[in-house]
Amino acid sequence: MQRFMSTKKMAEYLGYHPDYLRKNIGILFFEGEHFFKPPGTKSYRWDVQKMTEWITCKNISTTAQEILNKILA
Repeated sequence: MQRFMSTKKMAEYLGYHPDYLRKNIGILFFEGEHFFKPPGTKSYRWDVQKMTEWITCKNISTTAQEILNKILA
């Protein structure tokens, strides 16, 4: 399996529409954790392992965890 996928392929893999992924950037998905934007491109490359962990609820992103910790503090 590939390490990274385009937005379209990742959406197909997860069973979501590509717009769902794009609309949740910065909300559910964070650059450097769930996806990367290669220099000189406008497209994203999604990390298959991180997105698989997300879809199976096995991992909360570190950014989301930090936000939760601040709210609960």
